[in-house]
Amino acid sequence: MKEKLFNYAGKGISVVHTRDDATDGFDVGLHAHRNYEFYYFISGSGCYAVEGTEYSLEPGCVLVMREGEAHTAHIYGAPYERICIHFAPETMPLLETEIRELYRARPLGKGNQFRPDERSSAFLSACMERLCRDCEREGYEDRARTVLGMLLLELYRLKQSAPIVTESEREGVAIGDAEARGNAETVRRILAYINENLTTIKNLDVLEQEFFFSKSYINRIFKRATGSSVWDYIVLKRLLLAHALLKEGKQASIVASECGFFDYSSFYRQYRRRFGVSPQSAKKKN
Repeated sequence: MKEKLFNYAGKGISVVHTRDDATDGFDVGLHAHRNYEFYYFISGSGCYAVEGTEYSLEPGCVLVMREGEAHTAHIYGAPYERICIHFAPETMPLLETEIRELYRARPLGKGNQFRPDERSSAFLSACMERLCRDCEREGYEDRARTVLGMLLLELYRLKQSAPIVTESEREGVAIGDAEARGNAETVRRILAYINENLTTIKNLDVLEQEFFFSKSYINRIFKRATGSSVWDYIVLKRLLLAHALLKEGKQASIVASECGFFDYSSFYRQYRRRFGVSPQSAKKKN
């Protein structure tokens, strides 16, 4: 049973404290957000995958995802409790440097997780408790931004003081055998190729020719790593790109073509299904 313990949705920030008591485990489908996410894991057990990189969840750990960074979760222990903060980075101009370092100064799916030490854990927990107080009180959003700023500054401090870990050391924790390492490397290459050629990929034949594996094999290892089929991932990324271009004021039909949707009616249906509004209504109002 899913229960929202706290829920605030403002113009520049949203805060949701949620608990699931299901004991048989479940998967959270691959998704991405239009804003930045600060994810605080409280209890349960499971793993979180961001752009194909898998992170084990431990109470008190934090994950950060920028806009469009696709992620999924496999939960196998209850109660699964977490706090998710979504925010628009432009609403926090004083932390531009810290936000850039935490969210943008890294490749997709890399450096997402933080495991605070004892002192930082106590500080983050206190901030979260303060954040999830009465949102009906006047000025809550300003207070929430202040607390989020404290959280981001603490993560920035942790990143600056963290020892340098090589890629092989980092991934050796999660990946045990040679076959798993090989599959993980293949998925990383596929993800990089997709993101570099997002708007021009017409079908999976292109990936088959590029990587010399069958489409069924590519889909199998990709779904195991990301929780999504290859094509669903491509469509998700294209829709997020389309949304950003529409917010800049571009015409919907032009955006559809630029993002790789050559059938406008298909683009319209998928966009509306994803965002709940028509592409035209997403255009920035001047």
